[in-house]
Amino acid sequence: MKKILNLFMFSRSNKNTMPKLVSGFTLIELLVVIAIIAILSSVVIAGLTNARIKSRDTTRKQHIDQLVKATGLYFNQVGDVPGATNDCVVVTNAAFMAFLIPTYIKEIQTDPTKSALGTSGNYVYQNQADRTGKYRYCASLENASSGNTDPAISVCGGAAVYNYCVTQ
Repeated sequence: MKKILNLFMFSRSNKNTMPKLVSGFTLIELLVVIAIIAILSSVVIAGLTNARIKSRDTTRKQHIDQLVKATGLYFNQVGDVPGATNDCVVVTNAAFMAFLIPTYIKEIQTDPTKSALGTSGNYVYQNQADRTGKYRYCASLENASSGNTDPAISVCGGAAVYNYCVTQ
């Protein structure tokens, strides 16, 4: 027993056998790092949200440009634009779009947010005068400052307002 006790005393006094403290991060340090990561990720997400909005608005403008080109081709061949004077329809209207599909445009694109304005939303078409080729297509952009209609207008007498219109 004395030998064991001496061995124990020897090992306690020996620097090589003393238990070492485990090094690591304190709770405060971990919380600070987590807070920094959270702040950086929120900034990145906010930036991505703006980029997504710009992307969807660009897509809407491209869709309107495609519709304008298809309607121009239709006018050049037929001598008039689809619909009666002041005919105002949602672009997804199948009866109206039968004039353009498949001869002048392959398919009608829908709003990237899948009809953000409901059934009265998406893109609208208005024939402004018969036999003159005057018409307009309108869309509602998420970023109001990137629109070309200020203030936004109500087309077709609905509650939806549009801030981007192309008139021909």
